[in-house]
Amino acid sequence: HNGVDRPVLALDVDNTLIYVRFFSEEMQIGDRVTYFGVDYVRKNNSQVIKIRLTLSLDIHDNRLLDSIGSERTEYLYWCASNEELKKYKKGAFFDYPHPLNTNTSIACKIRKVEVSACI
Repeated sequence: HNGVDRPVLALDVDNTLIYVRFFSEEMQIGDRVTYFGVDYVRKNNSQVIKIRLTLSLDIHDNRLLDSIGSERTEYLYWCASNEELKKYKKGAFFDYPHPLNTNTSIACKIRKVEVSACI
């Protein structure tokens, strides 16, 4: 397996994603993966139950701009369903939790989405 012809996934000891190549946008909840890929470990011995996305966001709300101090920020978000994964794409909006009021959120435009971990 050379990582070019087929997707590659390597998980470290606590099941966090440490290396993804060519398929991160295709990864879904329920995918079968091989945890700790050596010759004597059987293939497809694990299943993805959550995926962490790193969302690069554009902020246009003055309250949030004042709180964060920048027009752009990154937010780590754990998705637990494939329906959620479909929502968070470049150009879509993410409801950023208001830092001072946990009952409200602020819509921020998504600039980029990266898979940054899975369990």
